[in-house]
Amino acid sequence: MAFLRLGLSVIILLTGCSNLANRVTDTEVAQYLTPISEETLEAFQEGIPIENEQQAVIAARVYLDSTRIRFTTHPEVVSVVEEPLNAWKVVFEGDYQINPPDPMHTLTPPAPVHGCVFVAIDTNANVRTEVGTIGCPP
Repeated sequence: MAFLRLGLSVIILLTGCSNLANRVTDTEVAQYLTPISEETLEAFQEGIPIENEQQAVIAARVYLDSTRIRFTTHPEVVSVVEEPLNAWKVVFEGDYQINPPDPMHTLTPPAPVHGCVFVAIDTNANVRTEVGTIGCPP
């Protein structure tokens, strides 16, 4: 029984360390706040495994640009986290609007809102798994 408790304690400790390692500090995020050049976005290749935060941010921007969510200002990176089960989650903050599915039916574009948008990416296949709006961190 003591061995089982020790094993559980080690698992809990390792899980906590893993979570700390996955958190991104403000200093780390700051390096991704500069605009990503069009050349970098155009050079993106889907299917190449993502190995670091910078590649995750570039992939997330490319995938985000393929959705109906359009930032009206340069989006700032709020967080870049490598999630369990081989996924990256990138959160952007800024002014964005969600374009209607058929732009021909809208005379006036929707008003921009300020908020956060996330992109989840499969680490190994480098494909978008999910995109959506999310509450911004305090």
